[in-house]
Amino acid sequence: VGEAGGEEWKRIVPFDYCLLATGSSYPGVVRAGRGEATIAERRKTWQDQHARLVSSSSVIIVGGGMAGAELAAEIISAFPSKSVTVIHAHESMCKELPAAAKAYVEQWLRKRGVKLMLHRRVMEFDEHRCVLEGGEVLEADSVYLCSGMSPRSDAVARNAQPGTLDKKGFVRVNRKLQVQGRINVFAAGDVMMQDDCDEVKSGYLAERNAK
Repeated sequence: VGEAGGEEWKRIVPFDYCLLATGSSYPGVVRAGRGEATIAERRKTWQDQHARLVSSSSVIIVGGGMAGAELAAEIISAFPSKSVTVIHAHESMCKELPAAAKAYVEQWLRKRGVKLMLHRRVMEFDEHRCVLEGGEVLEADSVYLCSGMSPRSDAVARNAQPGTLDKKGFVRVNRKLQVQGRINVFAAGDVMMQDDCDEVKSGYLAERNAK
């Protein structure tokens, strides 16, 4: 099912095998959105965001997972004089990583002047301010949202059998990447998750999986 010229159309395509590789979505400008289908469109976003960052003296990053940590590190490395604050709802950065790795990330950022506000929850935000749980208001020239990815499993959810998706919306697969209950339907990439493997969705692990 899709849209053409504003009108919905439907086409049924028979198959012997089907691979679901619909990826994931991510809030904000950190990752290409649906309106950036070409390199030129994405490059325009990069240029606009670079100009915005250059003109900002203070930055708030909402979310301290791997993407938030990477963004904070890149900004403070390129612009050491900028004020960078990371607000994260959990007690530690990059909660998916081993304890030693989490400690290293926090130490590295703090050593370079990044302010870490851990175990603090953002209730509201816009491009220049955040309202924390409890009512505290923080302001900055730029606010970036890095609150995590979501699997693009909408189409599967509309027609899925019970148990096809896990509680986070990932398509459940076995060790052969076969979708639960199907022998000729497979899923790969950000949209899927094995029942016995709560892996971190990252480029590094994607390469490992491919090998």
